Amino acid sequence: MYSYKIFRLIIIAIIITYFVGCFWYLISASLHTDNEPHFITKFNLDDKNKSNYDRLIMSCYFALTTLSTVGYGDLFPVSRLEMIFGIFIMLCGVAFFSYIMSSFIEIISNYDKKMGAIDKGTELHNWMTLLTRFTNNKPLPKTLINQIDNHFAYYWSNDRLASISKNNEYLNALPRTIKRNIMIHYLFDDIFYKFRFFFNS
Repeated sequence: MYSYKIFRLIIIAIIITYFVGCFWYLISASLHTDNEPHFITKFNLDDKNKSNYDRLIMSCYFALTTLSTVGYGDLFPVSRLEMIFGIFIMLCGVAFFSYIMSSFIEIISNYDKKMGAIDKGTELHNWMTLLTRFTNNKPLPKTLINQIDNHFAYYWSNDRLASISKNNEYLNALPRTIKRNIMIHYLFDDIFYKFRFFFNS
């Protein structure tokens, strides 16, 4: 799922770069006077030896460097209209790459949260390795290691209180009655139902 989301962001960036590059070439090719220098004549894109593929690559390259506000300077707008359009691309590029980067950071953040159990497992194994210091480097028996692993794997997968830690800002901002409803009617609903006669007595 995370790979798919990253792949989708890359595809979105490629598609937008392609269309901006094509639109840029169209602007430069059509909206200028015959005597006015422009992008295509400046960089010899109208040369008959240039293939459509070369024109596409150069236009998309310029579009991507402008969208990302990198601007290497090897390709640049020449006419006034191209400069105006270049300004528009850069302004949109800031918003576009901000969206791409925020989405990417969100994916990484969600991945880290999802993989928290694995990180805890690594810490657990480091702790078990540390125990060997007190047994003359004699490793723990495999059966004992498996029992510890199984215990914590079950604990981490069934820990209902992990989502309502004391440091959770959303939980801390809620009134006590809502917190109580979350605990009773959501997290521990099945337990209260199974032992309802005990709690009602």
